[in-house]
Amino acid sequence: MAKTVHRLVYGRSLRIQNGGLWRHKNRYFHFFRFSPRQESVIEVIILKTVFLEKEKKNRFQKVLFLQKMNPMTEKLPAKTAQMVLVSSYFPPVVGGTSTVLHNLVSQLNSEKVSIVTEYRDLPADAPRTQVPKVLKIYQTAIPSVLFKKIPYIWRWERFLRFALVFRVRDLTLQAVKESNAKFILGVYPNWPFLIGAYLAHRKSGIPLLTYHMDIPVRRSAMAAFEGFFIETYEEKILRSAKERLIVSEGYAQDFRHRFGLNSILLPHSIDLKEIQRRMGELHGPPENGSTRIVHTGIVEGQREGLLRIAETLHQNPDLDAKLILSTPTPKDRLLNQGFDLPCVEILSLPHDKVLDLQASAHILVTVLPFFHKTKEGALTGYPTKLVEYLATGRPILIHAPAWTHLCQHARRHGYASIVDGVCKNSIADAVRKIKKDNDHRLTITQKAAEQASHFDIKIVTRKFLQMIPTS
Repeated sequence: MAKTVHRLVYGRSLRIQNGGLWRHKNRYFHFFRFSPRQESVIEVIILKTVFLEKEKKNRFQKVLFLQKMNPMTEKLPAKTAQMVLVSSYFPPVVGGTSTVLHNLVSQLNSEKVSIVTEYRDLPADAPRTQVPKVLKIYQTAIPSVLFKKIPYIWRWERFLRFALVFRVRDLTLQAVKESNAKFILGVYPNWPFLIGAYLAHRKSGIPLLTYHMDIPVRRSAMAAFEGFFIETYEEKILRSAKERLIVSEGYAQDFRHRFGLNSILLPHSIDLKEIQRRMGELHGPPENGSTRIVHTGIVEGQREGLLRIAETLHQNPDLDAKLILSTPTPKDRLLNQGFDLPCVEILSLPHDKVLDLQASAHILVTVLPFFHKTKEGALTGYPTKLVEYLATGRPILIHAPAWTHLCQHARRHGYASIVDGVCKNSIADAVRKIKKDNDHRLTITQKAAEQASHFDIKIVTRKFLQMIPTS
């Protein structure tokens, strides 16, 4: 039987509950999945019906399976293709890219994913992210002995990493052969790994998808050696990709402007239900004591804005606030860069403890640089930590230039207090407003909760699966 669609107007006379029956024109419709939202129109899809006889006279339909189709209940593809994911950043490494990939891979069939990544010899006390259960991980790295025995070679680490290009290509081809993969997912940032994925795509002939966590750094902003690789490969990679996935819609403007290429938004995802469950169990911010302004994640790239906030708190003791940084960035390095202030606390928490810290915050803060040689990164970026902030129910403070995608998006949807200039008085005023204005605080937290639903892990994963081949 073909699908039959009935459009039922929602009114007071129509009362539907999960598991309930509703009679319409002698048909009984059984609703066992239904969103609690009260839309004005309900779409009902009859997938299968049977006719039964009763006393050989009356006939009636019993609907065996009925479902309201929406993004949260639409059935996932039964079979997905084997894939090889190529990324320099992957758990246990902590960072934005690593977190995005962790969340995505954790939702996929572990037998369908192979990983090509870079091995990093992390210190014993370094924060780590849990490694998802995947079928196989292929690793490569620059020999660590080089950095121990050759003085000052760490200054050349960025350039030496390009020596991994052909090793990444070969590992990717090996993973493709052993898993019978149907496509390659190459992840940026990190040019050597993205180039290696591209070369493997050319050699194997299977489709390449690219996933961009950051805007590509311009050749003019790079050293000549790195610039050669960017000039040689960037456009080739983008044009060869079957799909270009982007973590922020700001990147789409860049690719369209420079190459005339379209992209598909696949944002950072969060397990919204799990965060909400845990937030209900965690302690909130203390009622007494200093105001806790919390930033979680990498400090490099955000150092300028965070240091300005720290200096503002130091110069305005009446705010009675402290800046708490939870970051994998070494504490000694941050202290030497100006964060050695009494109002700053530096932590290095494991990934599973970060939400506890966010729950204890009075204000959550994210920043982008105002003065940076790679302006495009600030222009288009959307910090992954902000997606996590949205679901916590804590007020958000954004300190970033007005021309950035981040500020424009936050201002359009109203989910944060924004300081779009470098004046420290403006930062102090924003902190005071969040502390004292209950209506403002309630408004931005409510709108943040509305935005958080767009990043739910089920929706993002479903969108990803719809774009990839099926086996």
